[in-house]
Amino acid sequence: MQAIVVYHVAPAHQGWSVLAEDGSGSTSAYAEKSTALRYGLELARASRGQVVIHREDGSIQAEHTY
Repeated sequence: MQAIVVYHVAPAHQGWSVLAEDGSGSTSAYAEKSTALRYGLELARASRGQVVIHREDGSIQAEHTY
């Protein structure tokens, strides 16, 4: 059974980032949360994984599993 990859859409230094939780170091940076969210959802759907969406304060806003 393959492990589920979890992606986090989270606030970053100057905008938003999409980070893979699996330790692969996969990171993408975006100025807008909406753009980061679209990319994070796309990654989670493609890998049949999960996306965890954070608020600006770092708390969890929502989670989606595919």
